Amino acid sequence: MALVTVAICTFDRSTDVRRCLTALRAQDGALSFPILLIDNASSPAEASALSALADQFSVPYHRCEEPGLSHARNLAAQLTTTEWVAYLDDDAVPYADWMVRLDQTLARQPNDVVAVGGKITPRWPEGPAPDYITPRWEMLLSCIDKDLDGDVGGAIRVCGANFAVRTSRLWEVGGFAAELGRVSSKLISGEEAYLIARFEDMGLRTRYESAFGVEHVIPEARLEPEWAYERAYWEGITRVKIERAMGRAMPFAMSPLKLAAALPLLYGMSLFSRNVDYRLRFHMALGSLTAQFSRT
Repeated sequence: MALVTVAICTFDRSTDVRRCLTALRAQDGALSFPILLIDNASSPAEASALSALADQFSVPYHRCEEPGLSHARNLAAQLTTTEWVAYLDDDAVPYADWMVRLDQTLARQPNDVVAVGGKITPRWPEGPAPDYITPRWEMLLSCIDKDLDGDVGGAIRVCGANFAVRTSRLWEVGGFAAELGRVSSKLISGEEAYLIARFEDMGLRTRYESAFGVEHVIPEARLEPEWAYERAYWEGITRVKIERAMGRAMPFAMSPLKLAAALPLLYGMSLFSRNVDYRLRFHMALGSLTAQFSRT
């Protein structure tokens, strides 16, 4: 019996799904896992295209009518009968040895490791990364291109674009939080960060393992500062939502007074520095402050 089921959750991205499935099917000769395609309330035309792709690649197609990535991921887990479920973003392209490396990595995890994230390298539109892309911007692109393995915490983190979790343990914390994760054009994230925090409260561990990796396809639009500023703003909102979902008081670094004091300083620094991080931090702080005084 397979150890893990692969779940691809998608919204209106049939072209990306075709690329992802093509990369997975090329690995069937090495090792084959069950694959699920979860359509998260795509438009009728995209739903038809996704259903046709599922037939072409002989994978089950399931429709999740409730918009929101967390709903789609929870549906995938409900349909999973294996010990682990591994989530791939639709715009992720697994390395040629992804299945074998994933299987080997999960098989050696001790029982107290309940989630494992893998390497996510950017596939830039043309050539190498633009020189203005900072590590903070790359983080907002959901990329983790590191070879340092270990438990998540501090400088070690994981992203949901290449992320596996023990199915039974997922339900012990109620699954992915519905208020987190992408919903249509709202760039909310943090659904895996919430899980990791819940697991940590239970004395359970999450690991980053660089052995199994994917490429994350980066569209041209995400190299524009305007996209990065909007994504940073929603990241600030996300951090507030995570604290609320955990039932925790806001940490001092996110207190309204501290954020309000930081905004003019960060904005001023952004006017005199070529480093885009000041503007990114400004928008992140603005998002966190806004979320604490609204129902965003």
